[in-house]
Amino acid sequence: GTGFLGAHLMMTLFLEASIQSVDPSVAVPYWSYEADASLPFVGLNGGALPFTAEWFGEADRYTGKLLNGAFKDVRYPDAGDHPVKDMYGLLRSPWNTNPNPGLIRYFGMTEYGDGDLPTCSDWAAWLNETDLTTALLSVQYGVHGDAHLRVAGFAHDERSGLDARLTYKHLEKEVQQIVGPSTSDAGKILFNTPNYMKAMMRLGLVKCEATAECVAARTCTCSCTDQEWDAPELIYNLTSTPVEVGVKAFCRAMSVATGCQFKADGAYDPPFHLVHAAVGRVWEYKFLNLDRYPMTNMVWSRSWADTVLQTRTRECLGHRPQDILPAPVFGLQLINEQVLELCDPRQGAMPYVYDTFEFPACSF
Repeated sequence: GTGFLGAHLMMTLFLEASIQSVDPSVAVPYWSYEADASLPFVGLNGGALPFTAEWFGEADRYTGKLLNGAFKDVRYPDAGDHPVKDMYGLLRSPWNTNPNPGLIRYFGMTEYGDGDLPTCSDWAAWLNETDLTTALLSVQYGVHGDAHLRVAGFAHDERSGLDARLTYKHLEKEVQQIVGPSTSDAGKILFNTPNYMKAMMRLGLVKCEATAECVAARTCTCSCTDQEWDAPELIYNLTSTPVEVGVKAFCRAMSVATGCQFKADGAYDPPFHLVHAAVGRVWEYKFLNLDRYPMTNMVWSRSWADTVLQTRTRECLGHRPQDILPAPVFGLQLINEQVLELCDPRQGAMPYVYDTFEFPACSF
């Protein structure tokens, strides 16, 4: 939503402040992933920064488990009595079906790493956006979200070490049987399902309940409730699948296991934050070069948050210009508009600077 950019940049700021309370010399790095966009799957998963033993660790091609690096043995903590937990009792998204308790990076949709990193062209399109509201909406997808999805990926098949019923390859066949011969619709449903689980749970359309048997077998999955879907066409846009068929397919696809950065608990994986630092860097670059990349309409429209969000999720605060950020910034309780003003590099309000605004892989 439109509150995404400011909230994520503040989250990165909070992380850096926390780190610097331990060691003031350490800063949150950014990942120039546009420079790695042309790397093949094996290259990205076996030698490219930041996924090396020296930085954030390489991952097994199929299981997604970290092979080396300082974070190799990091595990999600037990939730205990905390109300938010997954079906295995871990402190992470309730709809997370991956039974592995550690950091998981599958690097792509399939074993060949389908799902590309954002490119220079993607950055250029965002830089050239002239409407503030559109820019705030679009950043969460291509130039940002695709980086997370490329790193997270899906458990492809049984080589992941998971039950086949949790893997992309198995579920692709099942969803295909539901939607018919259109491969594009089956893939679209599988790809979009993890993105919409949070909204579906908020609407009461999805439940994630564990049994002792599924926990022991590491096969717990979520399922749809009996509640009627009153506006499913707003959840995903399928060109050839009837809504009722698409809903049935969605209810089956939600079993698919993904890597950490595909979920709301992705912030537990350290490279997650490098993506937001990269987004903040390009945002600052734009506002330092408004003569080349003008923003002609700086009005933050309320219409998207007032209509789309309430229709989809009944009540979803945090995306209107006057909504208050949940955590104080510099000891002050700020609204979204004020947070975005802080992120304008011309104000000089942030306690950090980027080392460079050069993009050697790009022509801008």
